[in-house]
Amino acid sequence: MAGPPGDATCCLRATCGDVDPSSGTLERFTCANGTTYNMSSDNVSPPTAATCCSAVPTCKDIYPQKEGDQNYYCDPAKGLVFRPGADEVNPSDTLCCLVATCTDMDPITPGNQTVTCGFGKQFDERKAMASPPSQKICCRPMPTCGDTDPLTPGAQTYYCDPAKALWPNPNSGTFFNPSDAVCCLPDP
Repeated sequence: MAGPPGDATCCLRATCGDVDPSSGTLERFTCANGTTYNMSSDNVSPPTAATCCSAVPTCKDIYPQKEGDQNYYCDPAKGLVFRPGADEVNPSDTLCCLVATCTDMDPITPGNQTVTCGFGKQFDERKAMASPPSQKICCRPMPTCGDTDPLTPGAQTYYCDPAKALWPNPNSGTFFNPSDAVCCLPDP
């Protein structure tokens, strides 16, 4: 034996990886809720929550080892907005984010904020849940006398029925809300 007996030669040392070395079985330190066992601390002694456990990433703080909160990134290009109060573990788009749609551009604000379509456009109900919201995605051209179905290729001009003594108004091609009164002229 090299040297006098001491802790290093006579005592079993509890570690994070084995809190009771005298038991004959490995028993890891048990971490509290909101923390997880740090695999790199197996041989650290003495075993304590501070030395054996790490905080679990959450929506509110994806890097708990850094000072302050770092929210999960909700990508606006995908129409995602961080959900206030989100603090679930295993952060993901589903748990941490709300989806902005054509029907609700700002899901954080109460009520729906529908995309406002510009001149000559109208909201496209078929795209109500499309994301990310934009006029290009959420709006479609309004029907005119010159094209009653702008979503169909080619122009479908409004039909002025000669049997009703109506003829196409040559100046009405860009008029919205196609109807006999808007698109047609009476037979002279």
